Amino acid sequence: MLNVMYPPRNVSASISSSGVIVEGDSVTLTCSSESNPPVHIYSWFKENQTSSVGSGQTFSITNINSRLSGGFYCVAQNKHGSQRSAAVSLTVKGVQGSAVVSGIVAGCGGLFFVIIFIILFIWKKRSDGASEVNMQNQASQQIHAELQCVCFQLINFSQIIMQ
Repeated sequence: MLNVMYPPRNVSASISSSGVIVEGDSVTLTCSSESNPPVHIYSWFKENQTSSVGSGQTFSITNINSRLSGGFYCVAQNKHGSQRSAAVSLTVKGVQGSAVVSGIVAGCGGLFFVIIFIILFIWKKRSDGASEVNMQNQASQQIHAELQCVCFQLINFSQIIMQ
């Protein structure tokens, strides 16, 4: 019987996850190939990096974060040679969640200062008469209530995004 030896060929990488990958998830990358003799070294690389990020036919990443988004590929090697797979794209969602919350907090802080400014402005104009002061207080309370409502709506919106 003839036993033909050859380096790895048809090398491919795949991701175990189906659907959206979010921060904190775990992902397993798998490298497949054909060779004779069998592959004895599998190495994993992230695109645009020269050193390997892992080894083995499967490469598991736990508690994933957005910094790991990008392309990953494997290199399969036996004593007759090696071959690289095409890169698989790993996209981690959740990057924008903290930015949205920060924006909402900053926006509410800005609204707080606007409310204070309006109240101080109205207070200064108070000397113009009792009826005018009463109307200004009502307007100030209405503006305060509307701005407070906007802040609560923004906070509720951020909670929906973070889920």
